[in-house]
Amino acid sequence: MRSIFFSLFFFLMIGLSAQTGFTGGYFNQTFPAWETVVLGNQRSEQLLSNGFSAELDYRITPIKNYRVEIYPAIAYQKASSEHLTSNSTQLNFDWQLYDFSLKSNFYLLSMEADCDCPTFSKQAGLLEKGFFIQIAPGIAHYSGSLENNRISSTTTSGLLFKVGAGVGLDIGLTEMINLSPVVKYQHFFGASWEGLTESLIISEPDISPDDKDQSDVRQFYAGVRLGIRLR
Repeated sequence: MRSIFFSLFFFLMIGLSAQTGFTGGYFNQTFPAWETVVLGNQRSEQLLSNGFSAELDYRITPIKNYRVEIYPAIAYQKASSEHLTSNSTQLNFDWQLYDFSLKSNFYLLSMEADCDCPTFSKQAGLLEKGFFIQIAPGIAHYSGSLENNRISSTTTSGLLFKVGAGVGLDIGLTEMINLSPVVKYQHFFGASWEGLTESLIISEPDISPDDKDQSDVRQFYAGVRLGIRLR
């Protein structure tokens, strides 16, 4: 599955000449249904709350004289956590995700402009020339694992659709390099972990056997993109 995501990315890069970028990010996320099962009333905790993300993208400018930019992108995310249940069962969770998305940046304060020119060169204020909103639909492959000291490990994997929306600011450092901090909300739909509830009942008898094997993922993300203009 990982090779499919990388193949999609490099296929889109063939024949293009614009700007490539790397984004390092940090996220906080919730799994509402799974957290109800695993943590019960301990709502001060989160299941796999924090993690890091690394992303590669490539810039396309499809509409001449309008500042709309599209970025095919692949990303990797990872989070892990440990939880101690009321009967002293140690739960170790691990979460990994490979994400392919089409990020679209809309520069609302300077829409009618030559979008092939780097932000560094534009004759305008930083906010006017650099502010954008971002929409980012995509698809992701996830994998998760649970290990504890009472039962054997259980794992899950599958595909998710996602949507993301946020804001950012392009900061041109030179004609070839720019930095773009961005914050956004991402929602992944319908992650499934078959047998999760049953596994936890074995180690935590007070857990109710409700159907909580499926959960959305709600994620708040902050990152900084380093963009390099190839030519």
